[in-house]
Formats: sequence, structure tokens, C-alpha cells
Amino acid sequence: MEVSDFLIFMVAVSCGVLALILRLVFKRLFPRHAEAFQAQSSAAAAGQAGTAAAPQPEAPAHSRWLRALWAFKEWMEVGFTAVLLAFLIRSFVVQAFKIPSSSMENTLLIGDHLIVNKFIFGVQIPFTDKFVVRFRPPHHDEIFVFRYPKDPSRDFIKRCVGLPGDVIELKNKILYRNGQALDEPYVVHKGPLSIRMDDPYISPEEKLIFNYGPVTVPADCFFAMGDNRDFSSDSRFWGFVPYDNLRGTPLVIYWPPNRIRIVP
Repeated sequence: MEVSDFLIFMVAVSCGVLALILRLVFKRLFPRHAEAFQAQSSAAAAGQAGTAAAPQPEAPAHSRWLRALWAFKEWMEVGFTAVLLAFLIRSFVVQAFKIPSSSMENTLLIGDHLIVNKFIFGVQIPFTDKFVVRFRPPHHDEIFVFRYPKDPSRDFIKRCVGLPGDVIELKNKILYRNGQALDEPYVVHKGPLSIRMDDPYISPEEKLIFNYGPVTVPADCFFAMGDNRDFSSDSRFWGFVPYDNLRGTPLVIYWPPNRIRIVP
């Protein structure tokens, strides 16, 4: 569960509860004031629309503080609607993300701001990782956003290079899928061209940059790798991405201005 999502939801609930309490207070204790204030609001709306307004009932005297309270109630109703709509859009439709690392260079750069389509893989229950409806899995070589399996509070963005049942292998930095070498024009290699595999000073993690596998992608999981292949924390190091960790696919880079484009 994301803290930001929870805060947005709680703001919406708070606005809705306050608006409901104030509506009940007016209905029970100040019905004449409520009738007058509602008529005035309707007349104002009619005036803006250019239509004739019905005669307004006169508000009882000494109602300045009640008028302010009524205005506050109306603002709470507007706030509830607006914040709830923002929560639903963010939870189910689209969300903004920022690229924090160089793992997807040169396709995505540090500081790129993205709009991500969260509806494409299915509908998740808010505040959980469970899909109630699944639409489609990621495609081969598609960029996707997912919750980091080792720490679901963090979002990662990589390229999906393996689907369930695929056999993935890396030989001398060349990626093989089901025995076929892949043509990956988006991949860059910024590390050493070669290393000695028997060098005791080379860590196991460094060796995975050159050779990995073969491994078979399990059911309901995906194999993710960064385009900046030598400097990417990806499935070679922490394993597969479960379907329930999927978040969406990037649509566009919307910031900075010189980077505005559709994500390929």
C-alpha cells in the first residue's frame, strides 16, 4: 500500500464525513436556514446559466455564522467529489512516475516524468496487490512498471524480456530467449567488454552481467531487465516479477519539456 494513496483516500473520507455531518446538523437543527441557503445557491447557479430563478425564501435573522458553516459544508462536498475522483483515477487509470536511476538509459533518463497506464493489466483492489480482473500480461520487450518483489513499497521500471515458460539465458552479454539470440537495439553496455571468469576479485554479481542462466520463467511470473544492461538491478539479481506486482505501462514522458514524447 502506498502512503500517498492512503492519504488521498483519507482526505476524501474526511471531506465526505464532514459534509454529511453538517448536512444532518442543518436538516435537524436549522431547516429554515438550510432551505434559504439552498435556494440562494440554486439561484446563483441559475444566474450563471442565464435562466430565470425561482423566488428565494428569506433567511432567518442572525445567520451570518450559519451562512459561513453552510459555505464550509459546500466546500467539503466539492472537496469530497474532487479528491475521490483523483483517488479513483490514480488507483485504476493513470498515475505519474519519476525515473530515479540510470537502469533504463538511453530509453528513459534520470528525472524523466512519466504517465503510466494502470488499467492495461487489470483492476486491482485498492491498498492490496490482488487483481480482481486481469486483462492481459506484458508483451515481450514491453516496458512495464511493477512493485519491486523484495520491497513492494518501491516501484521499478524495466523491460519485460521473458514470459511464463520462456527459457532465458545470457551469454557474453547477448540475451537468448528460447535458444534464439535477441536483436535489442535499445540495449546499451557501459561496463567492461570482457572479464576473466576465474578472477577471484570478480564478484558473482559482476559475472551475471556477462553470463546468466539458463532459467525457465515460472507460471504467472515475468523476467525483467534494464536497457542499461551493465548497470541495472533486475531479475538476474533478485528473481522474477509476479503478476500481482504489475502496475502498468508508460504512455508518455511529459517532463522535462525537451524530453516530451511517447514511450516506445
